[in-house]
Parts: sequence; C-alpha cells; structure tokens
Amino acid sequence: NVNFVAAFAKALAKCAAVLCAERLLPSLPSEVAVLKLSAAKKLLGLFAEHDPTVLKGARNACLDYFTAAGAGGDLAMLDELPELCKPLLGHQSKGAWRHVLPVVTSVFVSLSEIRAARVGLSEIQAWTESRFSRSRILVEMLVSAREKARGGELASVFGDQLVECLGGAVTAFGPERVLQVADLHILDKPLTSLTYEHDSRSWLLLVLQTSCRYTFLSYFAAKFLPMATALKARVAEAEKAGQGIVGKKYLTLLEQVWSLLPGFFDEALDLSTALMAEGGKMAKQLVSVLNNEPELRDYVWAAFSKACDGIREPPSELAKAVQESNRSCLQTLSGRILPEMFNAYCKGHAEGQEQDASRVGYKKSLALGAVQSYVRISDGQLVGGLFKKLVARLLKAVSDQSEGDEKSLALPLAELSSALVPHLLPEFLELALKVFSPMLSGAAAASEEDNAVANSLQKAAYRAVLGMLKHPTVQEPGAGADTSRILGLWTTLQESRQTCCPAALKARLACTDTMLKLTEKQMIPRASEPGVKQEYLKILQAILPEIMFHIRDQSTAVREAARECLQVAATTALNQELQTEIVTLISAGLAGLTRHSKASAVDALSRVLYEHSSKLSDDLQDRLITVVLMLLQDTDAQVWRSVLKFSKVVVYVVPKLRLTKLLPHLLKMFDSRHVATAKMLMRSIVERLVKVLPTDVLAEAFPDKHSPLLHYVQKLMVKNARPQSTRAVKKEEEKGDGKEGKDVEMEDDDARPKESFEKFQNNDDDDDDDRPAAKPVAKEAQEAGRKRGRAAEPATCGVMAHDAVQSLLDAWEAESDLSDGEGGGGGGGSRKRALKAGKRKRDGNEGTSTWIHEDQDVPLDFMSADAAHSVLTVRPNAAKRRRGVQVGTAGATSRAEALRRSGLRFSEDGRLVVDEEAEENEARKEDKKAGFNLGSGGKAGADANKPKALSRLADIRKKRLQAKAKARSEKRGTHIIKGLDNYKPGKKADGDASRSQTLEPFAYVRLNPKVAKEKFKDKATASFAKVIKGAKKGVVKGMKAKTRDTKLRKAKEVRDRRRKGASKQKKSNAR
Repeated sequence: NVNFVAAFAKALAKCAAVLCAERLLPSLPSEVAVLKLSAAKKLLGLFAEHDPTVLKGARNACLDYFTAAGAGGDLAMLDELPELCKPLLGHQSKGAWRHVLPVVTSVFVSLSEIRAARVGLSEIQAWTESRFSRSRILVEMLVSAREKARGGELASVFGDQLVECLGGAVTAFGPERVLQVADLHILDKPLTSLTYEHDSRSWLLLVLQTSCRYTFLSYFAAKFLPMATALKARVAEAEKAGQGIVGKKYLTLLEQVWSLLPGFFDEALDLSTALMAEGGKMAKQLVSVLNNEPELRDYVWAAFSKACDGIREPPSELAKAVQESNRSCLQTLSGRILPEMFNAYCKGHAEGQEQDASRVGYKKSLALGAVQSYVRISDGQLVGGLFKKLVARLLKAVSDQSEGDEKSLALPLAELSSALVPHLLPEFLELALKVFSPMLSGAAAASEEDNAVANSLQKAAYRAVLGMLKHPTVQEPGAGADTSRILGLWTTLQESRQTCCPAALKARLACTDTMLKLTEKQMIPRASEPGVKQEYLKILQAILPEIMFHIRDQSTAVREAARECLQVAATTALNQELQTEIVTLISAGLAGLTRHSKASAVDALSRVLYEHSSKLSDDLQDRLITVVLMLLQDTDAQVWRSVLKFSKVVVYVVPKLRLTKLLPHLLKMFDSRHVATAKMLMRSIVERLVKVLPTDVLAEAFPDKHSPLLHYVQKLMVKNARPQSTRAVKKEEEKGDGKEGKDVEMEDDDARPKESFEKFQNNDDDDDDDRPAAKPVAKEAQEAGRKRGRAAEPATCGVMAHDAVQSLLDAWEAESDLSDGEGGGGGGGSRKRALKAGKRKRDGNEGTSTWIHEDQDVPLDFMSADAAHSVLTVRPNAAKRRRGVQVGTAGATSRAEALRRSGLRFSEDGRLVVDEEAEENEARKEDKKAGFNLGSGGKAGADANKPKALSRLADIRKKRLQAKAKARSEKRGTHIIKGLDNYKPGKKADGDASRSQTLEPFAYVRLNPKVAKEKFKDKATASFAKVIKGAKKGVVKGMKAKTRDTKLRKAKEVRDRRRKGASKQKKSNAR
C-alpha cells in the first residue's frame, strides 16, 4: 500500500525531527543517535522504489527531517548524511533524481545554516574544510551528473533541482572549494567549439551567481578579477579583428563574471582586508568600473547595496561578527567613493536618454538605492557637506545663466539631493526646505521647451519634501527638532496645488498623507486646547476637494493614494468629534456641476459610511442617505452607478428598522434606464433586502415589473437554507467542501469581521450571472446573531428534511417557475427555467422513497394485477422502447396500439372510451368477406403478392438501422472521413467539386482523440486509406527521389553494358 508507506515515512520523519531539537540534544543518550541514523537510512532507502507516491512521500519526509536537524544544530547526524546520499546519485537511481536532489540540497542548506549561526569567525575555515572533506565525493558526483546529462533532462526532468543542489554546495562550502572539484576553463578552451559550455564549465558561472554568500572577497579579487581583465582584452581583440559575434560572446562571459560580485559582497568575511589590500587596489578598480564601464556598472551598485545593508542590519551571527570592521572600512572610503557614485549617477542619466524607459528606470532605482544604503552608514557631517555641494550645483544648473551640459545635470542632481534628505542631520533640513520649496510651483513658470525638465524637478521636489516629513526627528518631536517649520508646509502645499503636473500627483498625495498623519500625531496631545479643531477644519477645507477630485483619477496609484488620504482625514476628524463637519465637507461635492465631482463625492461618502458607521449618529446617517439616494434619479450612468454602490453600503450598514423607512428611496434604482448595466450589483442589494426585511413589507414596496427577480431570490434563499444533504448533487459531493452533514445557514454578515472596503466592492462587476446568492457561514456566527436579538430561522424538522419531501419541494418550485413564466412577462426567463427543470429531470438527481412506474401513453390501471409491480422503491432509468416487441394478441408493438386495435382508447382526462366506429368497421368487414365466389374483389389476386404497407415500413426501418450500425462501427476506433461523397469530382473533373446545399467545397478528416495513442497506430493509419490512394498503387517516393532513381538506374545499365563489352573483349583476346 503506497499510501501507507508515504504516511509511515511522514510519521517516522516527524518523530526523528522532534529528537533533533536543540533543547533535547544534550540530554539524549547515545543510543538515540544510532536510532536517528537508522531512521535516515530507512527513509533514504525508499528512493529505490519506482512508485511516484512513495518517492514523493520519501522526499517530503526527508526534507522535514533534515531541515529540523539543521535548525536544531544536530551536526553529528548531518555529518553522516553525505555518505548515505552517495548511492542515490548512481545511474540506477536516475529515475528518482528529481526527488533525490532536493533531499541532498536540504543537507547542504542545513550545513550552511549551522555554519552561519553557530561557527565563530576564527573557526570558519577549519570547520568548512572538515565538512567539505566528507562531502567532496558527493559534490564530484553532482558535477559529473551535470556534465553527463542531456539537454532534455536538464530542461524538463531534473535540471532545476540539480542547479539548486550545486548552489547549496557552493553556499555551504564556499566557491573556492567547489572550484577545486570543478575548475573553470573559460580562457583555455576555444570559444568556437560546439562543446564550449561543457569543456569550459561556463555553466558554473550561473550557479555561482545565485549561491555565493558569506564568503571571502579576496578570493574574487584573486580568481575572477584577472579573468575579467583577460576577457575584456579578448573583447577588444575581437572587435578590432571585426569578429562581432565572438566579441559579443566574450562580453557576455565578462558580464557573467562581474555578476558574481554582489554575492561576494553579501556578508563578506574579509571586506576590510580585501578592499584595503595593496593600497585599496580593489576599491579603485570598482570606482573605475562605475565611471568608465556602463555595461558593468549595475553589478557594482548591487554589490555596495548588499554590503551596506548587511552592515546596517546583519542577518546572521557571522555578519554580526564582522559588522564593525566592515562599517569602519566603508566609512573610511566614503569620502572617496560617495562623490564618485554621484558622478557615475550623472553619467548614467546622460547615457540613458536614448535607452528604453523601463531599463533606465531600473538602473536609476538600483543606483539611488546603493547611494542611500551607503549614506545610512556614513558619517552625518560628511553626508551634510556632500549635500551642500549637490544643492549648490543644482541651484546653478536651474538658474537662467546655465547652458548646455551644466543645465542637463539639473535633474540627476535633484534626484540625488532628494535621496539624501531622509538621512541628513536635523540642522540640514532648513537648507533642504529653502532649496526645494520653490521647485514645487516651478513647473508653471517654466518655458515650453523646459517643461519636461521642470515637471521632473517638481516630482523630485515633492519627494524631497516627503523625505523631510519622514525624517526621524520630525516623526519624533521629543528628539529636540522644531516641527513648526514643517507644519508650515501646509500653506506651501496648498499654493502649489494648481501647478502640480500629472507626473507629480502620486508624490504630492503621498506628502499630503504623511502631513495628515503628522498633524494627527500633533493634535492628539493638544485636542482639548481651544482653536485646535478649528485649525484642523481649515486644513480639511483646503485639501478635501483635491483628495476627492483624484478619487476617480485614471492612474491606479493616484487613486489609491487619494483613498488613503481620505481614510486618514476622516478617521482623524471622527476621532475628534467632527462627524457633522467632515460629512458636510464631503457632501459639498454633490452640488458639483460635473459628473466627476458628483461620483467622487458619492464614492467618498460610501467609504466613510462603511468604515465609520458606528461613529455617525442615526440622524446624521438618515439625512446623508436621503440626500444621496436622490441621485438615483440622475440620468448620468457614472453618477447612478456610484449611488448604486452607496445603496449597497446602506443595506449592509443600516439596521432593519431604519432600513424599512428607506426602502421606497432604495427601490427607485429600478426606474433608471441604466438598469441593464448593473444587474449583479442590483441583485446583491435585493439579496440583502430579502434577508433583513419581512417578506410582506418587501413584496408590497417592490415594483411589479421586477417582481420575478424578488421571487427568484426568495426561492433561492429558501433553498440554500435547507440541509446540505438534500441539495448536494453528486459532483459537489465529489469535490468535498469539508462541511458534509452540516446545515447551510443563511449568511450572517454582522457575525463575521467586517472586510475591507475594496474587498466589499469587488463583487460589483456583472461578469458572472451565476454567482450564488448566499454564502454558508459557521453555526457559531448564527448563534452570535441570535444572542444579539436577531430572529432565528426555524430549524428544519425531521419530516421536512426527508429526501422525498425536499424533492417534492424542488418539483413544486420548478412547476411554479414555469407557471409564472407562462402567466405573462419574462418569457426568456421561463424558457431558461424550463430548460433547467428538464435538465434536473434528465439527470435524475431527485431521490424519492417511492416511485410509481407509469406508461407514457396509457394511464396505470390500479385495479389490474400489474399495479403492485408498478410501485417501485427506486426511480428507474428512462429505458428506450424496444422496437418490434409484440404486446397482446393483436400483433401491436405498444400498449396504446393494442388498446386501439381492440376498439379502446383513453380521452384527455384519462377516462376509458369504447370506440363505436371500430365496431361498425369490423361488422362491415365481416359482411364483405368473399363467400363461394373465387376471385371476387377484382384486384385481390394482383395485390396479394404485393408487400403490405407496414411490411415496407418495417423493411425501410430495418435498412436504416443497419446503415446506422454500420456508420457507428466505422466511426468507432478510427478517424472519420468527411465530404468525400459530397465533393466527389465527376468523370471529367479533377479535385474537389462543390455540390448543392453544401457550405464549402472541401473534404476533410475529423480526427478522433481516442485513436491518438500508440496502440491504435494501425487503425489510425488504415483510416486514411480512403484518401491516400497513391499508397495502394505503390507510390512511396516523390519527384526528386524518382529522378534520382532514374539516373541511378541508367548509370547501372551503362556500367552493366560496359562490363559485358569488356568481358567479351577479354574472351576474344584470349582466343
């Protein structure tokens, strides 16, 4: 039993993993180590099997076990695993490599975790060498497997797992030890060779690129920097010789070598030693690459980012051990490296003018991230001095006297300056405000040719202001910073509102959001002081119109930023008892002259009502809802739909008693001409009304024209409230939803935690007309609703829960649906319901306790002896009537025909009627019988030999059935030829010919998917015999092959003639 084996492996791994816990290792006896090793052997032995379920279970079990060993630091057990894994990499286990390789990877990962967290810096070399000596043969086998693997195996079988496994070995033992086993020969092998990747092992560069971590940077300087220099020389030689393709290949190898640099900088163990060696030779080379080699610049940016991030937040114990030495090294070099970084960024900006925008944006973000990471660990005074130099160059570049190259540096200088602002000392913030405040409104004053640069400068200025607002000293006023100047930025932001360009909207709204949060933080301690609330109201009056204007902006990022600002402003106002004021300010947009302003105001009110309904008084809610619902009569589709969304919030938020008063206003949504554009949104509103309001109240107020929708929703809700066992069909039972045997209750929204406003509005689209009306919730939620005083739905009694009763209710609903459709209105809906009812009838899902089997043509005679046999306990399948089966003694083929021949029939109301005409006709036939006059009747003798009409019909029916059986047998197991008979050419025509009443003059082969397997090859080939007729005539070659055969045949004939002539000549000479 493979499932049992998989479960056993999982249980064994869990038990062994518990024994690997760090707290238990010191107290465990020595016998336990032997047991754990025995468990590992048992699990690894399962990989000798071939069943996929067993292999998958063994893989998951080993991963759990070995990962737990690494987390618990069980080094004794991990040291034995490489030896145990060696047999799994043999050729006999190749079929299981995709499961084996992740297990070997987990061993390497566990060793690397122990190395990073539990080994001291002074012991790292000896510890790693000891572990590698145990795993060297295993690494050699992995390299050999990579070199011997075929392309298809690497692409789709175990290639990814093998790369991850080799990467785990690089991380655990370092690249220097892995390269001892598989050294690179990039410069030794000819690049033009077809096996260059295999011979040079250049594939190992991609493995090293993603796996190098907490290793020695000096090894990169000794091993890879000379290799990069040699590759660069070969690139120059190839370009000089005009070998562009060879030069491109060498350039790709050069980039791959430099791509290893970020990995060596990630938690480097000897960063200070490597950078300072030989008078800072490596640091100078990195700076040179930044300034002079654009194609390699990104790797240097990434390397410095990783080094600085590891210093600021060390992720491992090894990184903590070298944190101070690395910080001291980079701080020493910051005075030389940071200015070079600034120059390199400006050069990169100039070079990216004609490049792809997405690529330029990625390079900018990478460079600015590296600059910010370096600035965070540098001396504050040094950074402040560099900032002064940057803004001095910036002001000179934006002045009217600047020209040419100096003016083009304005944007990169502004971006660098804004990136430094969040990391400046508090005394430099005043200078930043003076420099960037004028740029907030500079776009409007710019000339037409400089408009693009001015817009970019404005965006950078907003980012600088945002950096100031997020500065630690501003966010924490207790640190001693004066925030009065920062809070004065409200006036600056308000004045620059009209001049903000679309590109800077997101940054401006981010500033507004941060200012609102900062203002809230300042207001809370001073809320009781007079005048504070009035000042905040003035701020809201200034910014709320702008926020609401951008709620429906075309940019997604701008919309999200505006909604976040609205949430912060509303939350602060409501917490300060300003409910009426905030609602009044937002409602002012309803009086706007444009549909955009009205829809934005309604959206804002919807969000406020949904998220803060508990803080709004009932009177305020009623006045707000009444005013907004008046816009349901608006003729604009955008405004009407936004009000419809507001109505959905209303029916979910307002209690039942108050909702009854608002019902006439809500139902005016059906009077709009845009009803067809929001069907699902209106249906969700009706569903909620059905659940919370009484049926009679809702039916009285509901429009008669749309009453079918109300009836449909009500019946669907009642049906969903039944026990699940009576509603579940076979397909749903197969899926299994984990709630079998439980009752599905009606949804109780108040019992569940309120979802976000965005998620609440996600179901407004009309993409799926078959969305379920109600969602099942747990019984605990309904119990909570009962405790709050809500009416509980009566439980389904045992009789009503019976399958027969539930099936009867389903049939009654289907019948009532059909009668509603026939009664008038909704013809299309009645047709759909009839089709669904017919489908349910055909599927036979209704289960009843008894079933009366009744003939379709003849009513059941309860007085007959067969009546008892017609009462069945299981509904029978609809059996097809057998043709030609005699019923009764009159030769009829059905019960209805037998009754007719006997002179009986049934009326429409089911009564039995004796047919008098049948008796008269029978009497006449008896009178006209021939007596002693032979041959009376004239044509009787001639017609006696003719077949009867029924016999002719029987023959036609028989031939038709035979033709159908033949067609079915031809279709079974072969491809189907279509159109050969319809488009068969005439005697004097070639190719396909059109016929009357045909669509296209082409014959085709309809392929049968069942014949696509290998075992049906003969049948599939034979099905083309009707089309490919050349094969029957022996045509097996084309024109070229025929010409070649003819030439060869003639040449052979010439050779034969020559040989015969030569032999005759020899015989004559011999004579």
